[in-house]
Amino acid sequence: MKTKTVMCLECSGTKRVLTQKIGLLIRKYSTCPTCKGTGTVPL
Repeated sequence: MKTKTVMCLECSGTKRVLTQKIGLLIRKYSTCPTCKGTGTVPL
């Protein structure tokens, strides 16, 4: 049985989320906790 997966909405499939923004150029990213860095979530 194949599990249907959809693109992770939290990170929009980028596999990482913005954790903090310092100024205009420096941004800190971390692995998306919702999809755990896979870019997709089970439906």
